[in-house]
Amino acid sequence: MKKLNRSIIYFILLSSMSATVISCQKDIVNFKESYDGELTSNGAPLIQKVSTAGDLTTGISSGALTDMIVLQGENLAEVKSIKLNDVDVDLSTVYAVRSRITLPIPRVVPTEINNKVTVVTTKGSAEFPFEVKIPDLVVEGLFNEFVAAGDTAILVGKYLDLYKLDTLEGVFSINNIPLKPIRSVADSVYFVIPTATAEGATLALSSPLVAVPKQVRFREKGLSILDIKSLSAYVTDGKANGDPQLLPGFDRFLRIQQSFAAWSWNGVFWSGFDLNDAAVLANPKDYYVKFEINTKSTASISQGNFILGGDRQETRWNPAEMVLEYLW
Repeated sequence: MKKLNRSIIYFILLSSMSATVISCQKDIVNFKESYDGELTSNGAPLIQKVSTAGDLTTGISSGALTDMIVLQGENLAEVKSIKLNDVDVDLSTVYAVRSRITLPIPRVVPTEINNKVTVVTTKGSAEFPFEVKIPDLVVEGLFNEFVAAGDTAILVGKYLDLYKLDTLEGVFSINNIPLKPIRSVADSVYFVIPTATAEGATLALSSPLVAVPKQVRFREKGLSILDIKSLSAYVTDGKANGDPQLLPGFDRFLRIQQSFAAWSWNGVFWSGFDLNDAAVLANPKDYYVKFEINTKSTASISQGNFILGGDRQETRWNPAEMVLEYLW
């Protein structure tokens, strides 16, 4: 009897284990067959909404360069290409599943603008209205535009690289003489000013995206603040005893030679601007003040503000920090 009981128990346990293994194998097969991770499409793509990556609920109609956006809809997997206007999106930066595509807006200025996003998949294509906000090119001028001819000057602005004002595709000249930049970055282009370049020479710049050349002046003197009568006591031609050497392109400068106590308020001049140029008076917003301050290396300005202003409008400049602070 004992032997028979053991055989029965062994058979029952073996049968139970076999049933368990068979059941698990069946579950795994069913799971794989029904789940694709939304990586396939069942038909032509359809875009129903565009949102930001941070808020999938609220739809948006526009975005800026480098913004991360999400295209929402149906059958958006198996992407072959995406365009914003005529700019291709790098697919290595895209995450696409059936219900949505997450992508960055490329930092590229389009040559043709249709204000649409276009998606092409293996099953078809779809378009959706979407505006990409393109920043305007800003050319601020030359950093240290009174640099000596033969030295390096820097063209500064914003989005210069976006508009292809660079060493590869930018076209530059000074007084119609071709000028090859030695270096370019997003907001700056570096040049060596040719020797014997005349004061007031025109630096012209264009590119495939800047059809009408932009122009800036080399050593543009404009209206000199040295002609203001109230400053005459401080104006020198560099020949007085103790005067520093004149800078290239200048025949005089404003020299302030005195001691200033710590934490003191020192007014060089307070009023008496006798500037009466009709064009300036009619359109003051079209003009700005440019100046340079030179100090001895042994007595550099490490702290303090230079304040220019009037009518309760002030511009404060701290040479040690190299920043401007506007107070209105």
